[in-house]
Amino acid sequence: MIRVFLLFVFVFTGFSGSAQTLHLAATGTTQSLLEQCGCTTNIVGGLEARAGYLDVLRKKPEPILLLDVGGFLPETQEAIDLALAKTYVQGIHRLNYTALGFSPADLAFGYETLASLVQAASLEIVVTNLVSADAKPAFWNQFLVREIEGIRVGIVALPQLNPKSFQSSDFRLLEPLPTLESVVTALRTGEKVDWVILLVHDNPITLKSWFSGYQGPRIDLILTEDFGMNAFQIGETWVMNAGGKGKSLGLATISSNPQKKIQTLEYQRVMLDPQVYRHRGIRADLNQAYRHMIATLRLDEAPPSGLLKLDLERDPQNGYVGVEGCIECHEPQYKQWRETAHSFTFNRLLKDNRHWVPECLTCHTTGYGHPHGFKRFPDSFQFAHVQCETCHGPGGLHVQIQDKSTIRRVPSLALCKECHDQKNSPEFDPYSDLYHKQIVH
Repeated sequence: MIRVFLLFVFVFTGFSGSAQTLHLAATGTTQSLLEQCGCTTNIVGGLEARAGYLDVLRKKPEPILLLDVGGFLPETQEAIDLALAKTYVQGIHRLNYTALGFSPADLAFGYETLASLVQAASLEIVVTNLVSADAKPAFWNQFLVREIEGIRVGIVALPQLNPKSFQSSDFRLLEPLPTLESVVTALRTGEKVDWVILLVHDNPITLKSWFSGYQGPRIDLILTEDFGMNAFQIGETWVMNAGGKGKSLGLATISSNPQKKIQTLEYQRVMLDPQVYRHRGIRADLNQAYRHMIATLRLDEAPPSGLLKLDLERDPQNGYVGVEGCIECHEPQYKQWRETAHSFTFNRLLKDNRHWVPECLTCHTTGYGHPHGFKRFPDSFQFAHVQCETCHGPGGLHVQIQDKSTIRRVPSLALCKECHDQKNSPEFDPYSDLYHKQIVH
């Protein structure tokens, strides 16, 4: 599930001295999550679903402005994280974002990596109070101005509201309040903007307290990270947040008066159902990226999971034979297994395009991470699904000497919970004894 960033869509219907109507959509902190989130229930989100929904939105006559408040890079910086980030920012470019902010987690990638990612995808980054620690040239903007249907929109952004907690050897954050007041003043007086939009990668509760100290010109709209709240007002300023990890878009219908101030704002969340919203181009790009990751990152060389730390799995003389090696002596048990979801669980990964994700392969294949188990699709498909040997242990020695000591007769409930945990199988634990009885033979 393949991190919240906020996407906003402004739809202006013309300005001729009368009231205007705008549609605004928002996402946030996506952390380069390319696919939908969820393993067994509530499967929503993903880059393709977002692209599909935006295609629907773009069929409407109004123009669109897309913004991201930051947090669009992974939280960690392993090789696979950087590969995900490269794929994700190219997807953002294809979705035609107008501007993006940074979060502290984004800035943790450092100057060189960030500059490479941003420039390769031709992204427009806005960070109002960011400077390089060693005077390197900025690859971001202090502000952006975009004109949409005759209205001038100024965009500013803050990675966080408390710069004292920010630590980086590559960047410094200036004090946000005086910096923001100065830049918004310049936007109002020099750039003559009609709207000022502030992107804040922080929560709206902290924002409420912090914003009480703001003394600059009017900010029309502030976009924050997800906090499960509806839109609200602080004086003349509207504040709204959106769904986390790309699962949803916040959708607002806004009406403005002839003076181009927000008059009303009606808010709802649009869940991004991957079965409803599809996009062939994004899907083709993702599949190509996955093939490249599998070939270059050696994802088949996964570290041992909890399933591979038991005695049978650790025996260097033992190996996997696949379900076909069990049928001859255990046909009744094989027939029982065929009636369970274990026998087709890899199909779900194929359906959800997660057949390349190591953390998914661990529990949807047999022996993933073992030298003789599943490695990659389609080369080792004979070990796809949760087969006999996932629960009973590798059968190599058992087939050779047919001794009961070389196999696990009855898998423990603790073994089941290596995969059926709270994160991936939240409905398992209350009925675990019943489920365990259904698969034991």
